[in-house]
Amino acid sequence: MPSDTLPETDADAKRLKTTASSSLNKLFRACSDQMRRETLVVLRTKDGPISLSELARTIDGDTEQARMSLVHVHLPMLDALGLVHWNRARESVELATVSREFRGLLDVIEHER
Repeated sequence: MPSDTLPETDADAKRLKTTASSSLNKLFRACSDQMRRETLVVLRTKDGPISLSELARTIDGDTEQARMSLVHVHLPMLDALGLVHWNRARESVELATVSREFRGLLDVIEHER
């Protein structure tokens, strides 16, 4: 392993471990809810942004409850975690560029649907 990838001090090692743990916890929190998992899988199949209506319709038949849940809970969380880009004004959303590891997790989620 190249030396430039290793932490130089114990403080660096602790910071890297905390960052990795924090990112992993956020990722698992994002994927702990079925609607968020479905959202990520649907967005993965699209090239570019889609409308809130299309997303809600694909996930749950475009019910008002699904739209409200997406707008007030799921999309803000996924956006804050950097997994999607949610444009409230345009009511559009798209999958953010994600790491190779996260793409692997999406593969597992999609396979388990």
